[in-house]
Amino acid sequence: MNPFNPKITLLVITTLLLCLCTSAKKRKCRATLNSDAYGNSWEKANVKWKSPKHQKEGVVEATIHGRMDIPTNEGSTIKSHVCYATLKVNLTDCSIVLGKNDTADQGWDPHHSPIYRNQDTWNWNETLTFRPDCPENIHVEVFEP
Repeated sequence: MNPFNPKITLLVITTLLLCLCTSAKKRKCRATLNSDAYGNSWEKANVKWKSPKHQKEGVVEATIHGRMDIPTNEGSTIKSHVCYATLKVNLTDCSIVLGKNDTADQGWDPHHSPIYRNQDTWNWNETLTFRPDCPENIHVEVFEP
């Protein structure tokens, strides 16, 4: 006699298949901090997504952080302070959620922020916030991998 009841086996297999089919995929969006400052090209993709578990679409908050190498007068380099940028991203199309005052003529597009020159010239707004001591000449990009 078979120790496995066919109905129980079928129920277990069906349950496993449903779990696999309905489980959330990894987030498809990536975000990077980028810089050409100090003669080095820097890209850091260290993102903390602030969203409910398994969220695959809709708006989430992202905090992107990283460091860059800054040349010294002695010919070596030192690491910058950790730089943070915080913004909202629409996971449905991997686009930056713009504030009401942001326009394309300010350098925004759905996947690219304007370049942060320094604290004096940056247009501080509700779309994107940089830590004040971030290196100059950086920007944020959001894209699909």
